[in-house]
Amino acid sequence: MVKMGLIGYGYWGKNLLRNMMSSQKIEVVGVIDNDPNHRSLAQHTYPGLKTYNSVEELTQAEELEAMVIATPPASHKHVAVECLEKGLHVLVEKPLALSTEECVEILQTAEKVGKNVMVDHTFVYNSPVIHLQEQINKGELGDLLYYDSVRVNLGGFQPQVNVLWDLAPHDLSIVHFWSGGKMPEMVQATGIKHFGSSTENMCYVNMKYNDSFNAHLHLNWAAPFKSRQVIIAGDKKMAVYDDTQPMEKIKIYDKTVQLDQADDTDFRVNYRVGSMFAPAIKNKEALLAMVEEFAASITEKRQPLTDGIAGAQVVQILEALSKSLANDGRPVDIQNRFDTQNWVAKTA
Repeated sequence: MVKMGLIGYGYWGKNLLRNMMSSQKIEVVGVIDNDPNHRSLAQHTYPGLKTYNSVEELTQAEELEAMVIATPPASHKHVAVECLEKGLHVLVEKPLALSTEECVEILQTAEKVGKNVMVDHTFVYNSPVIHLQEQINKGELGDLLYYDSVRVNLGGFQPQVNVLWDLAPHDLSIVHFWSGGKMPEMVQATGIKHFGSSTENMCYVNMKYNDSFNAHLHLNWAAPFKSRQVIIAGDKKMAVYDDTQPMEKIKIYDKTVQLDQADDTDFRVNYRVGSMFAPAIKNKEALLAMVEEFAASITEKRQPLTDGIAGAQVVQILEALSKSLANDGRPVDIQNRFDTQNWVAKTA
C-alpha cells in the first residue's frame, strides 16, 4: 500500500478522501487543513484518522510517499513544489496551476527530484470515456471529425474563477485523451457576465486542430437544467456520451455522410443510416480508478495516465482561451510548449 496524505478537506477533498480510504492500494496517513472545523469533521467521519495544520507537521510526524492536493487553484503551484521538494509524488486537483509558467516550475521540480506529477482529470477515468477511447483506438469510429459538447447547469457562480476554468478542463482532458494527446493549433472563446457577476458565467469555445478535426464546447452556469452531453463523430460512426443518463450513457450510431463531388457546383450526397448500439459497461467510480492509478504509477515506477505534461497542456489551452475571451473571441494560435519528448527545451 502506498502511504499518502491529503491536503484540503473541502468539497472535493472529501470525495478524494472517501475513495482513498476505500482503496486497498492506499494507506492514508493524515489529512492537512488549516481550518480546525475541517480537521474536526475529518476525524469525526473517519475515527482514528490523524489531522495536521501544515505539510511540515505531517512530514515530520509520518513517513509517506505521496501527497494529494485539493486546495484552491491559486495555491497549487506553491503547495505542489513544496511537497515535491520534500521528496513526495504529487496528485493535484485540476487545474494543475493557473499559468504555463507555474506548470513549468512544477514539472522542472519534479524532474529534478525524480518524482511523479499527476493531475485529477477525473473524466478520463470514467468507464464510458475509457470505453469510447478503446473504440476510437480500434478504428471503429474512423478518422475523428469533431467533438461537440454541452456542459451546462444552474449554479456554480464563483467570484475568482469563471465558467471556462471551472468546466472546460473536463472537456479538454477528454478531447486530449480521445485524440491521443493532440494539441489544437488555434483556439477561440467568447463569453458573457450576467447578473452583475465579476466572472463569465457563459462561454463558447472553438478549437481547430492541424487536420480536419475540430472541437466545440458550450459552457454555462445559468441553464434551466443540467446537461453533460458529448458528440464525438468519425467518418465511419458517431457516438453520443451523456453522463446524466443512469443507463445507456453511450450510444454508438452507425451513420455517416459521403459526398461525391463532380465540381464546385455539383455533388451527390449519400447518407448511410445503420443501427444504434448502446454497449453494456461495467461502471467503476472514476475517482477510485483515478487515485488507484496514482498509486499504481508509484509502485510500478512509471508515469500516470494523466501526468503533469497532460495537465500542463490543458493549462496552456486554458491560458490561450482566456486571452481570446479577453479580446472578444479573437483567434489565438498555440505552439505546444509541453512536447512529451522534449518539453524542457520548448520552455526556453
